[in-house]
Amino acid sequence: MPETAERLSPQALHDLRCHPSGTTANLGPGWIIYHMHRQRRLTDNRALAAAVAAAKGHRRPLLIIETLPCTGPWRARRHHHFAIQGMQDTTRRLARRLALRYLAAVETKAGQLARLWRRMADLGALLVSDQAPGQPSNDDEDQARQAFLRAGRPILGIDDQGLLPLRLLDKACPSAAVFRRHLHRQARAACCDLPPAEPLAGLRLPPIPADEIAELVRRNPPLAWAAEHLSTPDQALSRLPIDQGIAAVDLPGGESAAQRCLERFLDHGLGRYDQRNHPDQAVCSGLSPYLRWGHIGTTTILRRILATVPDWDPLRLPERGGARQGFWPLPATHEAFLDQLLTWRELGQQAMARMPGFTCYGGLPAWARAGLEARRHDPRPALYSPDRLEAADTDDPLWNAAQRQLRGEGIIHNYLRMLWGKNLLLWSTDPAAAYDLLVDLNNRYALDGCDPNSWSGIGWCFGLFDHPWPARPIYGPVRCMTSASTRRKLRLDEYLQRWGADG
Repeated sequence: MPETAERLSPQALHDLRCHPSGTTANLGPGWIIYHMHRQRRLTDNRALAAAVAAAKGHRRPLLIIETLPCTGPWRARRHHHFAIQGMQDTTRRLARRLALRYLAAVETKAGQLARLWRRMADLGALLVSDQAPGQPSNDDEDQARQAFLRAGRPILGIDDQGLLPLRLLDKACPSAAVFRRHLHRQARAACCDLPPAEPLAGLRLPPIPADEIAELVRRNPPLAWAAEHLSTPDQALSRLPIDQGIAAVDLPGGESAAQRCLERFLDHGLGRYDQRNHPDQAVCSGLSPYLRWGHIGTTTILRRILATVPDWDPLRLPERGGARQGFWPLPATHEAFLDQLLTWRELGQQAMARMPGFTCYGGLPAWARAGLEARRHDPRPALYSPDRLEAADTDDPLWNAAQRQLRGEGIIHNYLRMLWGKNLLLWSTDPAAAYDLLVDLNNRYALDGCDPNSWSGIGWCFGLFDHPWPARPIYGPVRCMTSASTRRKLRLDEYLQRWGADG
């Protein structure tokens, strides 16, 4: 493990991202198989680039399999619909590429993907997989790895979670300020180690015969479901064993939609990002669902923003940094956004990888838990059941509006999301129960739920990555936010008109 204070070279950072199991020097017979499940896109994708390099180097066919399990917590129609739209988009984007095959796999019963991966281990010479070291893997990722390991096939895991590799640090950072110093220390090298923007450009590989693909699809239900229903999935989605009560929303999923969202933000929001806390200004990026599902990557966004700098050269970045502003050669609004994208987002990723109990109430700072527990018996303005909170049935119109936006759009305005989370402490005498309810509401309804950055936002509402404040009733030393102060500070008329009782 490298020392955290050491400034690394681009090659050293690159090496930290690669996680081989077995040798790839002399591959056995079979295809190169890329398991697309964290980074679901065709551009700025390090794992896809590694799969392409392996296929070229060994002159093998390349098969991309994108999977969507039906098991595990918080599997809902809303999330499946968004992910399947991404599969549709990838299918369209690869329609004319004859040098590789792409298959979508949608599990309809528990255990189907495990059986599929056992079959793929027989056909594959090498598995290349999205990997997030130290972060929880899903059953599907584990099943793929175990199948290839049992078959004696090599695996190449690639970490493409952010600008910095997850293995860079040996422990979690306690705050954004600490992580920002690490980020700035490595920024020169990291910006010299961006993934290929178009890893499929000019690709020529041996083809996989169509009859072999057809037989593979016919014999494996997840592949057969996608082949039959991917173009018109709505009715078939209703029969999947997932939470059907969390309805799909209008926000389209997929890489093309993510890139359109980015272009809108660059044209209309980035230059006004200093107004981001005001819901009526509508300047937030809207990119968090696409980042969570891997439909866009950090480096794609970073490239587009840095492209606004004439003759951009990472070697011109300062040797020292650490401040929120003044490091990147950009306007203040652009720097503020990059701080959210790089510092805060990757702080959560590193915490997921390095902080024990990161996703649990018990993983919060001891001072925060002790302070909240000491205030359990403070009088509450109201106590609401989980059902009433889920239904946005409180006496707080602003909180209700935020909850309605979450239910209706799968997102909440960034600033109001913090208020939405903290207010649960007001309405519960058990801070641990309030934490668990916030996790459940967020991960069931939010399209960016279960993302490390989403988890860190939940934790922040309870004191994570913050410092003790002067003690207040109910909150103790945890930072307090109130709907009354928020309404005084922010422009909310249009927001409340849309998401109020009649919205």
